[in-house]
Amino acid sequence: MGLISGHKGESLFIEPLLRYFRHNPLPELFSKTEQLKDDRLLAIVTALIVEDRLDATLRSFLPRYSRLTTATDFTFSMKIALAEALAFIPTKILSAATVLRKIRNEFAHHLEMDSFVQLKASLIANLKNLRSEAYGVFGADERKPKATFLEEYKSVAFFCIVGLDAYQENLSYLRSYIERPEFVEALLKSSAAENETEMRAVLSHPPLSVELRDGHRIEKYPKGVVHIIAGEGGGTIDLGEVLKEESKPDSGGSTTAT
Repeated sequence: MGLISGHKGESLFIEPLLRYFRHNPLPELFSKTEQLKDDRLLAIVTALIVEDRLDATLRSFLPRYSRLTTATDFTFSMKIALAEALAFIPTKILSAATVLRKIRNEFAHHLEMDSFVQLKASLIANLKNLRSEAYGVFGADERKPKATFLEEYKSVAFFCIVGLDAYQENLSYLRSYIERPEFVEALLKSSAAENETEMRAVLSHPPLSVELRDGHRIEKYPKGVVHIIAGEGGGTIDLGEVLKEESKPDSGGSTTAT
């Protein structure tokens, strides 16, 4: 398991795809924080980079993502919540984004703050615990606290930014894959086949009830399935009324006719 690997069941992807021929924006992005000595400025710029990578990740899968980003009330926290709801990438990467966002907010909303040491104790503890958990995959020594909080902060920032950038490729590839006509066609065929299999399974059992109406035989089965067998010389049956009866709560409402 690597630094940005996830755990089975927590997200669709738990490992980043290895895509060779792609632009790597990370050196340029990290260069924007290398020379920063001011904690406030570092927190704000780092959060901007995290949000930029989060935007890129979401945009990779959502073709009309710009409709959300152009809305003035679509905040950083909402973007993280959207990524969490999609459950495409490991949750610890998004947890790191949340911690970095909260630290940014502390500096942005409190002019008297100019140092990491002024952060709330709970926020400091959250970041340290997250860093210890993330880097713990490299051994027990990596779980030990860093010499300074600045080191802790930069480690979490690196983990979060690299993670978001890596999984962006997963979402981009997934989007391109499901847009292929053959994928959509196979999906439709698979769905139709499953429906047919389930219908046969239901009809393989005796009906729950049988009714003769207008010369037709109406058989009712579990899961709301209704099988209508047309009778010779029978009158016209109102399928709308039959469907209305079977569309009641918990009925399922599936109707077949022969």
